[in-house]
Amino acid sequence: TLPNVYLIHGLSGSPAVMEPVTAVLKERGHFVSCPTLAGHSGSGEGLLTVRWEEWVAPLELDIRAQVRKKGPVALGGLSLGAVIAAYITSQHPTWVQSLTLMAPAFFISPWISRLAIPILRQQPFRNWFPWSTKTYENSVADPDGLAIYKTLGHPRLAIHSIAQMLDLSALTQRTLGSIVAPTLVVHSVHDHVTPIRNAEWVCRHIGSTTVEVMIVRRSQHVLTLDYDRIIMANAMADFIDQHMEPIRIIS
Repeated sequence: TLPNVYLIHGLSGSPAVMEPVTAVLKERGHFVSCPTLAGHSGSGEGLLTVRWEEWVAPLELDIRAQVRKKGPVALGGLSLGAVIAAYITSQHPTWVQSLTLMAPAFFISPWISRLAIPILRQQPFRNWFPWSTKTYENSVADPDGLAIYKTLGHPRLAIHSIAQMLDLSALTQRTLGSIVAPTLVVHSVHDHVTPIRNAEWVCRHIGSTTVEVMIVRRSQHVLTLDYDRIIMANAMADFIDQHMEPIRIIS
């Protein structure tokens, strides 16, 4: 029996952003879950106050329930979703039989992470500048995918939620060495949001002895909507199937 696949979308995104990958995995026979992260429903105003713990906790409950019914899941995420997936895997190693990190957001522009965000997350700047404009053209190279991306998720990024992502990223960097699940890392050389050094860093610091890297050259950051989406989705399905474990129920 194929394992359940659990996908996690990125910051200011939505499950719809993951749909091309979800569709391929379903065609390959997998049951796929992809919930909406806390703060992302409706207008997205919740992104102004949500904490990273509120992203993680509901997913942990959901994954634990799936694991109890059918055994360990194949876990994957995009950008922030990749960081969350890595964090959950590090905290609950018996829940995850394989891990896929798509454009993981452990590091972004130093100017943003080390200067802009530390200043803007403080008062009074937090009230003066709560939002940042999303630059769609830096995220998707495929014109068709770009047009779809503009209709999905939220058009702005909350400074507070970026800060929360960076906090979780910093914490997960310290726990990455405890991950033992076979891991697939997918990144683009043309990613302008999370540079490719993220993939290199993960490979050097993750604890797993089975790490595969897929480098794509036609896409940008939102890999699930870009030129290489189908190739990536099939590579992910192949990786999951290759590292299937016998079904074992975790209590």
